[in-house]
Amino acid sequence: MNDLQQLLKQQATMIADLQNQQATVAAQNPAPILAPVSASASAPRPPKVYIVKSPDFDGNDYNTFK
Repeated sequence: MNDLQQLLKQQATMIADLQNQQATVAAQNPAPILAPVSASASAPRPPKVYIVKSPDFDGNDYNTFK
């Protein structure tokens, strides 16, 4: 086995070891249970936004010239 193959084998072994460690830690630490949130605790609504069109000074429809 050449040096590159040996290095790749070592890396694969290290990755497998890390994955096993992660699986072990995940099994030992179950996910937290989230408390239900009532609808009254929702975020406040943003203020209303009013869209104001610019005044039409001359009444021309400039889109017809495109």
